[in-house]
Amino acid sequence: MVVIATTAVPDHLRGALSRWTSEVVPGIFVGSVSARVRDELWNAVTEVVGTGALRSSSTPPPRNRETPSVPQEPAARPQSTATALP
Repeated sequence: MVVIATTAVPDHLRGALSRWTSEVVPGIFVGSVSARVRDELWNAVTEVVGTGALRSSSTPPPRNRETPSVPQEPAARPQSTATALP
């Protein structure tokens, strides 16, 4: 996930950011993009920011961790009771 906060940036920059992210409140863009897209996006916006300001924060993607297996006890079989019919 990436969050980009903008202040006094050109309208075309806000439009470019909104192609990849959602503008949740004016000037705050949030999205889930790959690391490559995040880096390319940041490079592009820093070139055209002009007199405005940018701030970015991102979280690393989750690691593919294997869940440790927990040994489970075998399920108890229900006791069947049979009754003789008269």
